[in-house]
Amino acid sequence: STWGFQNSGKGTAGMLSALLLLFLSTDPSPPNIVIIFADDYGWGDLGANGYDLPSDTPNLDHLATQGIRFTDFHATPLCTPSRAQLLTGRLAPRTGVHTNFQVDSKFGLNLTEITLGDFLVEKGYATHMIGKWHLGHQPHYHPTFRGFETYLGVPYSIDMGCVDPIPWLSPSTGASVPIINPCLTSTHTRLRPNNTHPLPNGDKRNNSSRTFPSPTPYPTDTRHPAIPLYNSTQNCGGFDDCSRTISKQPLDLTTLADTYAQSAVEFITAQSRTKQPFFLYLALSQTHAPLAYDKRWLNSSAHHTMWFDTVREMDNTIGTVLDALKASGVFENTLVFATSDNGPQLSQCEWSGHVGPWVGSYEQTMHPGGSAGKGTTWEGGHRTFGIVTWPGKIQPGVVSHALTSTLDIFPTIASVIGAELPNDRHYDGVDLSPILFNGAEKVRDFLFLVDCVSASPNLTALRYNNFSVYWQTNAHDGCATHFENTITVHDPPLVFDLTTDPEQSTPITLSPDEMRIVQSALDDKWKDIFNSFRTSVSFDGGGAPYWACCNPTHPDCRC
Repeated sequence: STWGFQNSGKGTAGMLSALLLLFLSTDPSPPNIVIIFADDYGWGDLGANGYDLPSDTPNLDHLATQGIRFTDFHATPLCTPSRAQLLTGRLAPRTGVHTNFQVDSKFGLNLTEITLGDFLVEKGYATHMIGKWHLGHQPHYHPTFRGFETYLGVPYSIDMGCVDPIPWLSPSTGASVPIINPCLTSTHTRLRPNNTHPLPNGDKRNNSSRTFPSPTPYPTDTRHPAIPLYNSTQNCGGFDDCSRTISKQPLDLTTLADTYAQSAVEFITAQSRTKQPFFLYLALSQTHAPLAYDKRWLNSSAHHTMWFDTVREMDNTIGTVLDALKASGVFENTLVFATSDNGPQLSQCEWSGHVGPWVGSYEQTMHPGGSAGKGTTWEGGHRTFGIVTWPGKIQPGVVSHALTSTLDIFPTIASVIGAELPNDRHYDGVDLSPILFNGAEKVRDFLFLVDCVSASPNLTALRYNNFSVYWQTNAHDGCATHFENTITVHDPPLVFDLTTDPEQSTPITLSPDEMRIVQSALDDKWKDIFNSFRTSVSFDGGGAPYWACCNPTHPDCRC
């Protein structure tokens, strides 16, 4: 069988799962929840997947031995849509989030969407988020308004603005690699026009204090502001402008991973002294470009490359968090999910990750030089690693080939803590408990894939067990190549059998009956989306007045 576990027979797994379910039913304390979400980290970059060896992920590899490692785990191929999917359990056509919010976005994830943070706070959990948010940074869209009581991190990707040069990391450029915009060192002023941030209808707080000096000409430099680091409490501490909770701008990329780790350790340690369960969402900024790390990680990797040096630091951060769970005595009652937001950004050449065997070869026949990683629905764009552990509850050392997704995390957590999902909306994820605790071999036949290049949220591809089916494909920027408007429509759809062709090199033809099953599944999904609760978002930008900026009088917002 294509599906199943590699380490035990069904009989053993069945007997053990019965004991696990009995133990779960008698355990009075709900588990702590930790989600570790890497950035632009490919399927092939996890040592435990056995592709890019020797391994530079000892902590993740060890974590995989303590629970279930999923080999067919999926996210969404772009930063913002992937985070919306993870935190809502809903596909982009339901949430409206199909592309990235920008540094001047006025809005964010629709306020009627229920995040996992919202859900768990209501169930009595303490919640803390660390890292990359990318779902809106204006008031009410900021994480401390979306279910996270405290937050330390960056509002979007670390390439969406300037940082200070790191000369020792790349002496030839004075910046980290790949080359990024170093922030200005001059002190001349770039003033912004009078403006106040609009607040959603019904908000009665005073919004008069967020004003800027009278308009003056901008200098010729019109880049994005420096990357900020927030350190925020609930509702941005009561301020009408979340920029007041920025602790440093620009942040220091060489200390960012250690800053994240320290925040996680402090939160875990403090919560372990209480009887309140906690939810820690650790959305790492690594391994998104630009690559940077503390100097102690220089030339530390087995591969002796800057990319894998970055991976080593990221893995160390994860290890520090896991050690804190153990040292605080809460690891045994903590459900841990570890995965990534999408595949690697292959346009970064040697400074990007690895898709493993899922290279999307057929794309090269249509657009030579393009890539089939991040930004595409080719398998390497959304297939990523997945690890789930819970000592004493989930059997260690299991490898599952079940078709699974970040969509499933929300429903699974709800099931584990014995809570009903909100009944006013439909969820696209499924509960993974049958796999985690009962040895099931699969939980779905279909997984619908979000297209992140169309003008509106769209489902243009799907997985049908081990078949990948495409009504539309696109190429993303390749190494030293740039592609725009490379959408290709396929009628009949392209089909690949991933069992025999993981590279997606040779299309096959499904039988008429199989195609009817596939088309019917897609049609039914669209009917369900259109006939149930769904929301929309605006990706409108407002320019400099909507920047995350702690010092509007400085050209790069330095503070």
